[in-house]
Amino acid sequence: MLQKLVVQFVVKLEESGSVLGAVHRGWLNIKSMLTGDTVYVILAECERGEDVAKANYSKALSHDLPDDIRNVVQQQSPI
Repeated sequence: MLQKLVVQFVVKLEESGSVLGAVHRGWLNIKSMLTGDTVYVILAECERGEDVAKANYSKALSHDLPDDIRNVVQQQSPI
């Protein structure tokens, strides 16, 4: 839904989220192989990723957004 709104406003979509997500998953795999407590490491990394997502949504909502965009961001926000 957010991507459709971005395209609607003729903003170039970046693939960095997908690339960063792949790098993050790779890092998680490496980290879990190197540590003995893999369940804890994976959960901690997931929580860190969730904290980053919450911060990004909070930052987006701190801006003056058009009502339709604000509604979508609020609906998809994990906060």
